[in-house]
Amino acid sequence: MSVSDRASCNQWLSQARLGDPLAACEALAGLIEALEAPPEDAAARREILECLAGAVRNAYQAIGLKLAGGASPLSARDAAALDACCRMSAAFARAWHGVARLPARASGPAGNLGAERARLFQHAAEGLLDVMLVHYQARREIDPAWWGELHALYREAEPLQWGATPLPDGSEPPPPCAPAYVTALMLSLSDPYCMSQRSIAWTCQLLRRWSSKIVLVEEPGPRDRIAVDLSGSSPPQLLGKSAGAQAQLRYLDLSALRRSVARRIHALKAGESPQALGLGDEGSREDMLEMLQGLERRWFMAPVVRHFKRRPAQSTTQLITTVGAIHALLARTTQAPPRHSWETVHMEALLFKAADERRTAVVLPEPETWKLSEDSAMGFRLSSRATAARLHLHQLCAMRPAGGSAFLLGEIRWLTGTAAGDVRIGVHTLPGLPVAVWARAVRTQVEEAFRHAFWLPASG
Repeated sequence: MSVSDRASCNQWLSQARLGDPLAACEALAGLIEALEAPPEDAAARREILECLAGAVRNAYQAIGLKLAGGASPLSARDAAALDACCRMSAAFARAWHGVARLPARASGPAGNLGAERARLFQHAAEGLLDVMLVHYQARREIDPAWWGELHALYREAEPLQWGATPLPDGSEPPPPCAPAYVTALMLSLSDPYCMSQRSIAWTCQLLRRWSSKIVLVEEPGPRDRIAVDLSGSSPPQLLGKSAGAQAQLRYLDLSALRRSVARRIHALKAGESPQALGLGDEGSREDMLEMLQGLERRWFMAPVVRHFKRRPAQSTTQLITTVGAIHALLARTTQAPPRHSWETVHMEALLFKAADERRTAVVLPEPETWKLSEDSAMGFRLSSRATAARLHLHQLCAMRPAGGSAFLLGEIRWLTGTAAGDVRIGVHTLPGLPVAVWARAVRTQVEEAFRHAFWLPASG
């Protein structure tokens, strides 16, 4: 049915099948894409978009909840849900953009015209921010085209400078699309593919709240080294001191944000509650302090010089990603540690048994072969297109590089996937050659069963 005003939009919503998030995204995307062309009646188009906003938000949140915390690579249905969600959010952004590009009408209070148009650009930027946020939730790499579209939107809105036109009550209207834009920029600087879903959501909330503390400037200050190219299709990057001012470069002035974060870290260390500091109630004071210190390092501090240089590599490695399979393989290929090596641990908290004391008929797993593109003394960068593994952040894995004689244990520190089906992971290796053992806690009221465990003599 045709949607031309609020009444027909409400009728469409009452008849559409919006219970299933994937179907809802596809239906809403199809409707909104028909609204992307510049409208003849801007007021009617805006009413339609405002009417659809609640359904779009509900569908988006349902997809985000479904994808958050899921394994990589995405299943076929999850990948379809991600694509439909991005299609819907991008169409919603472009529809708002179409309304924002129309000349401001002379109706209504004159002082409100600037603020109204600024809000339209902000709605458009919010839609593109949603596209990026759901990518982070799904551990999917962001296509550079999305960055190009967001930069172009800000480039168009920037010259408006609506802040020069005060509202009738004397307040300043919001800058066009800047809050969503700087949130997207700063979120990309937060290493989102290394963060838990909870940390991503919390960081996004803080950035939305603190967006006014981040200013884009043409001339870099003495400490401004993070810049974004408005004519490009890349996230913000750390530039050298000789970069200087360039026509399409905008530097992020983070001085106000730096002071605000430092003050809150100091207050948390002094014992103040996160709620009193405007940090919400998503976690304990200790959790908030740890997350805020992590953001401080990523946003304001120079990259840490690595003790162990990364080396490009063109090789392969065998990879196992489930604890049971790793344990079964190591139990057959390693020798149990001497009995005396765990007797002192028994007195502390754990009781160990050698894996060969509990051997059962287990079919040894077949390791997957992954490409090794970079390595160092403490980790590997791996990729695969045909993996059958289901991977999560901080998952334990075991790997044996080509030519190696033993498997090493490691932890997946970052994880991304591509639309083509490639999966890329960064693995931090644990020191020592692992040995499969069995362990259980001692000094508990109920005796627990022995569980899979690994002994790392070099680290103990």
